[in-house]
Amino acid sequence: MLATALLGLSACKSAAVEETTEPEQEDWMPDESLEPEATPVATVAPETQAPAMSEEEALEKAKQTYVAAEGLASEGQWTAALSLYEEAYQLVPGKHGFALKVAKAAEETGDCSKAIVYYDHYVKYAVEDKYAESRASAEAEATKLRADGCQ
Repeated sequence: MLATALLGLSACKSAAVEETTEPEQEDWMPDESLEPEATPVATVAPETQAPAMSEEEALEKAKQTYVAAEGLASEGQWTAALSLYEEAYQLVPGKHGFALKVAKAAEETGDCSKAIVYYDHYVKYAVEDKYAESRASAEAEATKLRADGCQ
């Protein structure tokens, strides 16, 4: 019985080898478009991920983060303030005033590229009538940074 199983196994192996053919061209490459899409691997197990926050919770957390950032900024700790301002803005991206704070903190840390991005973002998305003065100021700051050679 063992001999029969082994003979059957070797027959399968030889059949598989016979079906394999070499490509006709030496520079042949497989067609990757026929491959199935890769499924992204989660970096955190689903059971350990934090549940999504409601809008009210996100706004409250953003306010707390903003207050902490303001405290750090008032002490001249711009690098720490920058990350908190960014966190606050990511929590409530519709609050474009946070973008203005990110821009100022980025400018203070010497990251003029980031400052320009956030100043431009503020100018583009802040309500024109309501924030005309701060939009003009942000636009002037971005223009000044570009004139100083920052891109």
